[in-house]
Amino acid sequence: MNKITFISCFIACIYLLLGTTFAQTLEVEKAVESSNISAGDDVRILLKFKNPFNQEVKIKIVDKNVFGDNGLDVQCFEHTLPPQGQIVAYDPIKPFSSGNYTLDEAQITYTNPMTGSEETIKSNKLELLVKDSGQQMQGFQQSITSIYQCGGTSRKSTTYSSSQQQSQQQQQQEQQQQQQQQEQNSPENRAQNNQMNQNTDALKQQISEEMQKNRQMQEDFNKNIFNNSDFREKNRELSDEGYNLTDSKLNPLNNNTGEFEYSYGKGNKTASLKGRMENGTMKELMSQTEEDRERMLDELMKNEKFREYNEQLAGQGFNLTGVNFTQISQNHTQIEVSYTNSTGNNINQSNSTDVKKIIAEYRDGEIKEVELEDDEQNKNNNLLLVMALILILISVAVVYYFKVKKQKTLNAIMNAPEQKPDKDYLEEVREMLVLAQKLFDGNLEKDAYEKVSQAVRLYFSNKRGIKKEITDYELLNILGRDEVHGKVKRCLDLCMLVEFAKYRANKEDFNEIMRIAEEVTANKIVSEIKK
Repeated sequence: MNKITFISCFIACIYLLLGTTFAQTLEVEKAVESSNISAGDDVRILLKFKNPFNQEVKIKIVDKNVFGDNGLDVQCFEHTLPPQGQIVAYDPIKPFSSGNYTLDEAQITYTNPMTGSEETIKSNKLELLVKDSGQQMQGFQQSITSIYQCGGTSRKSTTYSSSQQQSQQQQQQEQQQQQQQQEQNSPENRAQNNQMNQNTDALKQQISEEMQKNRQMQEDFNKNIFNNSDFREKNRELSDEGYNLTDSKLNPLNNNTGEFEYSYGKGNKTASLKGRMENGTMKELMSQTEEDRERMLDELMKNEKFREYNEQLAGQGFNLTGVNFTQISQNHTQIEVSYTNSTGNNINQSNSTDVKKIIAEYRDGEIKEVELEDDEQNKNNNLLLVMALILILISVAVVYYFKVKKQKTLNAIMNAPEQKPDKDYLEEVREMLVLAQKLFDGNLEKDAYEKVSQAVRLYFSNKRGIKKEITDYELLNILGRDEVHGKVKRCLDLCMLVEFAKYRANKEDFNEIMRIAEEVTANKIVSEIKK
C-alpha cells in the first residue's frame, strides 16, 4: 500500500469515527434493587446509566415513583455522570398496600458533548408486584416526597394525605396565625414591619435596576462589536461560505470592553468567531470553520511523526476516540487526538480505561510540533501521591496488614497453572466460576462478583454464536423472553451493585448468584462435556 492510499484510508476512517461518535447517546434503565417486595419493605429504585462519551456529562433527572400509597416525586435533580456510567439509587420507598404497580418512565435531559445540542432520553417503565405481608399496617400516613435540586435551588418537601396529619397541621397553622396577629398588633412590631417592608422594596428596586443595567451593557457591547470593521469583514466571510449565526456568549466589562464568542452553523457543520475588544478597539479576533479543521486534519495525517505515534498506539491496543481543536490565535491551533485502551479482561487487572493523547501544534498552515502525551509526565505528581499514601498506610497499620493479606491471596491465585490455550468456552466458563469461589473465600469479594458476571456473559455470547464480549444490557436484550431471563438479570444486578460499591457483598447473596450461574451455565456445561 503506497503512502497516498494509506493517508486517504486513514482520513476516511477518522471521518467515519467522528460521524459515529456524533450519533452516540446516553442510555438509562430503570430497575429495582430487589424484585421480592412485600408491604412494609424498604424498596430502592435504581437508574442504571451508560455513558459512551469517555467524559463527565451533566444531566437533569425528572422522575416520579409512587406505589403502595407512598413515593418520591423528583421534579428536577442535577447530577454529573462519570465516564462509562453509574447507578443512581433513590432513597428507599416503603409501600403500605399490596398490588401491581407501573412506574412511569424517567426523563433525562443533557447536552451531548459531541454535538453541543440538548437531548432528552427516557427510561423503560417498571412493573412492580407488592405482596401482602399479612401484617396490619396501623398508623401509616400516605405521603409523597417532592425533590427539586436544579440551578442552585435545593428544595425537599413531603405532602401527607392522612386526615389526622391534616388536622394537626391545620391546628398548628391556626395557632401560629393567632400568635403572629397578636405580635403584629403591638406598636413596636408595626413600626418594625413598616421598616422591613421599606427595606425589601428598596432591595427589589436595586436588583431590578442592576438587571436592567446589565442587559443594556450587553446590548451596547454587542452593537459595538458589530460596528467594528474587522468583525464585520469576518462575519461577512462566514456568511458568504453559507454559515448562519446561531448563538452568542458575551462577557463585557463595560459597553466597549470585554470578550465574546459567536457560534455559526451550516447543516451539521459548525464555525466560531471569537475575540477580545478594549475601549472599542479589536485586540484579538479569530475565526474557524469546519473546513479549516478538515484542512488541519489532512495536514496532520501527512505528518511522519504523527503516523509513527499512531502506529505505536495501535500496536499497544489503543483505539482513536476523539479529536479536539483548541484555537489559540488566528494562525495557531492545538490539535488533540485522544486514544483509549480498556483493560480488565484478565483477573489480575481492575476495570479501567487508559487514555493517551497525541498533541500537535498547527501554525501558519503547517504542523510544527507533534508530541505523545502519556503517564511519563505525571511521574513527579505520582511520586508525591505515593509518599503521602505511604505515610497514611504507616499511620493505619491494621488496614495496611489486611490489604497485604488480600494481595497475597490474589497473588497465590494468579500464580496458578496457566490455562490451556486450546480449551473451549465451556471449560473456560467453568474455570471462571471455580476462580470466583476462590476469590470470594480469599476476601476479594468485588473481584469474585465481577468474575461471576463475566462467566455468565461469556457462556451466553458463545452459546448464541456471538463470540465476542457483550455487556449486561446487551445480554438481557438477547435473552428477551427466555425462561432464564429473570434469573440472569437477578445475578447480573447483584454483581453490578457490588462492583459499583452500591451494595455490601455478603455470603448469602454470593451463594445465590453462584447457584444461579451454575444453574444456567455450569449444569449444562457438565452434560455437554460428557457428550
